[in-house]
Amino acid sequence: MKVKNLKITSAFLTLVVASNMAFAPINECFAETNYKQGTFISENTEQNEVSYNQYVVKTGDTLSKISQKICRYFKEEMSTKYWPALAFLNHYPRVVKPGDIICFPETFEQLVELNNNLRKTGWTARYINNNNVYGNDEDSYKSYNIYEFLREIYGPKVKIDDNFVNKYLEAIRYDNNDNTDSLDSIDNSILFILTEWIPTLDDLGMTSKKRK
Repeated sequence: MKVKNLKITSAFLTLVVASNMAFAPINECFAETNYKQGTFISENTEQNEVSYNQYVVKTGDTLSKISQKICRYFKEEMSTKYWPALAFLNHYPRVVKPGDIICFPETFEQLVELNNNLRKTGWTARYINNNNVYGNDEDSYKSYNIYEFLREIYGPKVKIDDNFVNKYLEAIRYDNNDNTDSLDSIDNSILFILTEWIPTLDDLGMTSKKRK
């Protein structure tokens, strides 16, 4: 069924996220279907007067991969960072099979707004910690400071100094009001913020040393 585009207001999103509720029990999106896997369904679904787009899961899909596909669907820059919004809307954690349907907001602006609100209200951080998103060892990142962490990302050919760290934090728009002491001992609560988007050396205005 084709439904009218409905506006999801910022106030509504904040209320929904803060109260730890999904927009609706999106039961229509959970069942296995006969739609072609790895494709978007042309018709929208509607729950509680809010309309959603739909994507059919295929083998190997993760929320991060689906996030990238949705960005391409909206003709926006591809990013994995919208997986929390997908987890929230589709009642994760749960087992997902090929043929299942993942619902996502009808517009890219709604997706971005929901994802931002989930982060601001602490839902994303709680989800990461409660479900051990980044590995089995909860303390696996606590021995890393920001310099060591960036060396692992960019490799030994890149000089990780104060200038590089500052450029990285500026590029990812790290909040200056955040507790900078957390950068001395990175745990899961700060890891998501640091890796939500990883800029390239070109993004940072730097290039690695060419191997002779």
